[in-house]
Amino acid sequence: MGHLAIAVLFVILGFTYVYGATKECASCEEAPSIEECRLKTTICGDNEECFLEKVTTDQLNIAYNAGCRSHTICIVMNSLKVGKRSVVEEDFNERGKRKTLVNCAECCETAKDDKLGPCNVRLCGLQPNASKPVCLVCSGYHSGPNFCTTKDTCQDTQVCHTGVVYINGGIRFTYGCEDRHRCEAFINHKNKTDSVSSGKRQDVGVHLCDACCTGNECNKEDCFALYKKMSLASIGVGNTNNPPASVQPSVAPSTGP
Repeated sequence: MGHLAIAVLFVILGFTYVYGATKECASCEEAPSIEECRLKTTICGDNEECFLEKVTTDQLNIAYNAGCRSHTICIVMNSLKVGKRSVVEEDFNERGKRKTLVNCAECCETAKDDKLGPCNVRLCGLQPNASKPVCLVCSGYHSGPNFCTTKDTCQDTQVCHTGVVYINGGIRFTYGCEDRHRCEAFINHKNKTDSVSSGKRQDVGVHLCDACCTGNECNKEDCFALYKKMSLASIGVGNTNNPPASVQPSVAPSTGP
């Protein structure tokens, strides 16, 4: 009986660990390519898994839907598979006319791969290449990196950027792409002054920090920490033979919205 109780305890702890872990999934709706789905992610709940649908629209185009789906529905989906063929179903509009044909619908809950992205971009037989580094890219001002969920690949002449602004009585953050040559000029100025950004009043608010970086989602990191280690090499200037190591993101604690 003692061994049975221990086994049950391990099952419960294992269940809690799996479903208490944070699951980051690709998120999109009727995206024309899986690459578009990789640009935005969402965090699923404890009782959810990542899912991917590959559908044929009524215009006979291939599209993808991705996001979170309840664990219960995923179990049903898996039970309807025949061999390696995924469940096929139809989606109808309000008038009962067929809208889309779901060629494949699958779920997963493995951890996000740093190079390939969330697990649901590799479902339905897809084998995407390692993605180019992406940056958090959101318009406006935000309470922290967790409030900016849109990601994009910057142009070849750009790098990731993050900033801290005092505006309307509170601290807010900015995320996006910045021209490499502007970051280069900014770093040269930094090396001469050796002080964090400016506290300079610009068009909107007071800018307290600006920092540039390269690497996948590197502008998630705290702006002041990035600023301290920012250099020409860190944005790919000066040594083209040996590209700089990517800055690994570390999410800084954010204030409330």
